[in-house]
Amino acid sequence: MKRSRRHLVHLSIFMAILLVACSMLSLWGGMGERARADAPWPRPAQGQDPYAYQDYCRSDQLPADYSADNPDFWMYTSQKSGNPFIDGAPRELNGVMGAGIDRAWSITTGRPDVMVAVLDLGIRWDQAELIKDTRRKFYLNQGELPTSKGYEPGASGVYDFNRDGVFNVDDYADAGDFITRIPDANGNGVLDPQDIIWHFADGIDNNGNGYADDISGWDFLEDDNDPWDEIGDGHGTDEARWVAAEANNEDGLPGACPNATVLAVRVGDANVVDMNSFAQSVVFAVDSGASVILEPLGGLSSNAFGQAAIDYAWSKGTAVMAAAPDEESAHQNYPTTYDHTVQVSAVTKYQDFGFFLFNQFPASYLYFGGRTNYGAHATVAVPSAGHSSGATGRGAGIAALLYSAAEDRVRRGEMSRYPGIDKPISACEAKQLLTMTADDIDFSPDGYFTSMGLLDAFLGPSERFHSTPGWDPYFGYGRVNAYSAVKAVADGRIPP
Repeated sequence: MKRSRRHLVHLSIFMAILLVACSMLSLWGGMGERARADAPWPRPAQGQDPYAYQDYCRSDQLPADYSADNPDFWMYTSQKSGNPFIDGAPRELNGVMGAGIDRAWSITTGRPDVMVAVLDLGIRWDQAELIKDTRRKFYLNQGELPTSKGYEPGASGVYDFNRDGVFNVDDYADAGDFITRIPDANGNGVLDPQDIIWHFADGIDNNGNGYADDISGWDFLEDDNDPWDEIGDGHGTDEARWVAAEANNEDGLPGACPNATVLAVRVGDANVVDMNSFAQSVVFAVDSGASVILEPLGGLSSNAFGQAAIDYAWSKGTAVMAAAPDEESAHQNYPTTYDHTVQVSAVTKYQDFGFFLFNQFPASYLYFGGRTNYGAHATVAVPSAGHSSGATGRGAGIAALLYSAAEDRVRRGEMSRYPGIDKPISACEAKQLLTMTADDIDFSPDGYFTSMGLLDAFLGPSERFHSTPGWDPYFGYGRVNAYSAVKAVADGRIPP
């Protein structure tokens, strides 16, 4: 009898150990799993070089997570509204609802070697649900990290351990000898860049760039190596998703450039930031290799350092996509009104309250985002829910598609890099491509009327913001057309 009890105890212990082991494998399997998404998307064919992005990073088939049921679908699409009053009207751009990002993906879905720096409030690393579409998309600095096989930082070795064409957190999850060595430091249940930062930081500036342990971005508010959104605002986390959320994971929508890499840079703990911190962030992003800088910020002041930083980005071929602040005002607000930025405003759809007698008429997709600032620096308008933050996030992703398409042509031997810089196109060319291919929004002279149905009795008469032919202070040169802009690059029609 005692022998049987002993066997039962041993069996219980064995089962407990087995249960824990299975749980650990499940956890780490989830950390390393790639079946839920294609990164890059689409995947290369068997035997194809995973680093030859120009050969496979494009698709005529839309990803599984690109669904018309998503409330943001209209912002991406090249489809018409289905409303005959809109679809037949040239001033409504014949009813095309969005920016044509879906058609642009037939030319390029972006490249992992094209990086977008998100200058914002940091990333909510600790919330797995909020970074599930982006945790694989954040830049990891090889110069500050050992390879997945344990070589010293910057040493010759295998960083892309799983050979999927991109170096990211999965490469540490998939490397068996690291499974027990990188803990889930922030307790969110997945392996993410913050776990990598906390585990490998050693206080040494291994790559000699002046930033010790800049493993995955930098925090210029607290001057440390962790761009964590400690206050839990979520704004920077959203921006990263709008730029480059992974595709084909059957959840949410992809970013505008689903294969781009994101560099997280924390500038402040509110959307109004110190201009010196902003300027430092711009310089850091450029020197880290960003092709595009996204900044949805306002400044406490304006100074020469801020303009000098923007000029530096411009000289290095890095496009600065700057949000027109959301104050519904014409006043100047820095840094977006510095020279050499691409100021992005919002274009949005009609107000839909679910009951036609209260819905906005006409059911247009070309209303000016009522929260967005306007004025002489307006460049282009991008579809969003009415705020410039979402517009600028998607706009930065579209800019990344331009750089990706241009890099594809360089890799195919069809064009040379822009003289004197390591980019395929200059920031000026990127800006011109966006403006010259934008679809003009013009409701002059008699198309400004709009109504809120029965609500007019309480709200009074309404009208649209007064757009005019060509450039105007609300929509700039018009609604950005991602497909037309990317096709211009693919066709070699790049302005001088």
